[in-house]
Amino acid sequence: MKKTLFLLTTILFSITAIAQTTIVTPAQQKLNISVNSTQQTIFNYLIIDMYGRIVRKEIFTNPSVDVSQLSNGVYNFQLNSKNQQLVKRFVIVK
Repeated sequence: MKKTLFLLTTILFSITAIAQTTIVTPAQQKLNISVNSTQQTIFNYLIIDMYGRIVRKEIFTNPSVDVSQLSNGVYNFQLNSKNQQLVKRFVIVK
């Protein structure tokens, strides 16, 4: 019997208030990212594995981030703007 946890995962960020909240969220294919910002800001993101290695670094242009190529494990999704940084933890379970 094959387990299916979640195909899509949502991580919410609030750029207007910095809150370092860690949420462990199972994912398999995509992370859906919702950014609530009162200003037009360019964001970039990093996906960092549990050993501190950066496995992806891109400019945030699409609210759906493909994580299907990542191996099972714990990762941090780090969203950066010019003067703010927010981090959410997520788990890949296939």
